[in-house]
Amino acid sequence: MTNDQPSKRRAQAAAAPEPFDPVAARPRIQHLLDADDPDINDPEFALFARYEKWQREEWRKRSDYRSALGADADVPMQDAQRMWDIGRLESESTDFMLIHTKEALRLFIGRGADPDGKVARIPGAKSVGSSLRALWIASGHDNPYADWALLMAEQAIGERMKALEAAQGKVLERLKALEGKGLHLSLLRSQNPAKLELGFRSPYGFLVAQLVVSFDQYVRAIKTLQARDLMGADEVRAELRAQLRPLRALFDQTLRQQSLLQRPAFAHIKRSDFGSSSLEARQRVAELAERWPGLPEPVLSGDLLPRHARRGQTQPGPVESDEADDGGLL
Repeated sequence: MTNDQPSKRRAQAAAAPEPFDPVAARPRIQHLLDADDPDINDPEFALFARYEKWQREEWRKRSDYRSALGADADVPMQDAQRMWDIGRLESESTDFMLIHTKEALRLFIGRGADPDGKVARIPGAKSVGSSLRALWIASGHDNPYADWALLMAEQAIGERMKALEAAQGKVLERLKALEGKGLHLSLLRSQNPAKLELGFRSPYGFLVAQLVVSFDQYVRAIKTLQARDLMGADEVRAELRAQLRPLRALFDQTLRQQSLLQRPAFAHIKRSDFGSSSLEARQRVAELAERWPGLPEPVLSGDLLPRHARRGQTQPGPVESDEADDGGLL
């Protein structure tokens, strides 16, 4: 029996089809692939026919894979295609935030210029959220300047939230120290807080909402110190101005950047314009670079992107949607 094993292996090897290498075959049959009517008498025609068969099988496998939405091979097609029937994720209830202080509510709603021109406009967080959504959409069109603006906003908002939390932490430490002496003081809260429904259509709206509630918590903390004779009114006003100045500077910057990018000349700039052979595209890029210099190379190359960057979506859907994770199969 041992002597029969080599002969069995040789017989099996002879019966097994020779592995087909389309890459190696293509140069030999290129003239047949290019021909309108391939010559059946060509010595390479058999290889050409095998290549055509391989191509059809590859197309079928890819077609079946897409039809099954990438499901495992043992999953029935009708089960896999139920992916089409699953609706978009939605909130179970209405999102909202509670604002306890007038200062935080003003930060959210902003202040318009008065009709007499005596009071300057102060943009609010709600307007900034709309600008960030517009930048988010432009980012989906592969505009590197929109990516840069979002990156700057993400960083600045993160820094402001940390600063507010640190300032509030110092207040809470003072209150905690008093507890050790037997004096227990609670944070002030509104008897009738403003309930604002959050109908944001981008993740950045919720980021701005987090900033507003962080500011609200901080104002409650320092107002508590004032009400308990632990901080004077002038000191409170100075503290509020110190926190509001960088916030308003951030808001102004975001609105200016979005306003610049929505101009007709710059609204449709893409990364491909930077290496374009089109004179018009190069002129648009040069003009924007002159007005807004310093675009970082990692942002231009796409190596550095915003947290919520989305590509190839002209109208991003609600933030709850998981369409960005479909692997190209939906």
